[in-house]
Amino acid sequence: MPNLNLFLTIFIITAVLARFSVFFWPGSFDITGFLRKKTQWHIHHIHIGLLLIFVVLPLAFIKGFANPIMIFLAIGLSLSLDESAAWITKSEYPRKKEFIETVILYFLFVLYVLILKMLK
Repeated sequence: MPNLNLFLTIFIITAVLARFSVFFWPGSFDITGFLRKKTQWHIHHIHIGLLLIFVVLPLAFIKGFANPIMIFLAIGLSLSLDESAAWITKSEYPRKKEFIETVILYFLFVLYVLILKMLK
């Protein structure tokens, strides 16, 4: 049985760290800025998040939703969701404009997982 408490904890911690890095370490000080500098590719949080999801999700279906898989899945989903608000609002990322939308998306996703947890 998947550990949803672990999933939500890691998901929320990743969300806070992602927002923190965008506002307080813009540019080359966060992981995506470091990767952009080293590879010359235009990499964002969503790319790292989707890569984690694409690697971890098939493993989850094969091996089950063990704790390490839940951790990486939570990180991947949180990083992907972090930039979804910029895409939805069509704003320049990162801007404060999409901060509220990002918080709403995180809240709705956490609410969704909590409802799923109650239904099990």
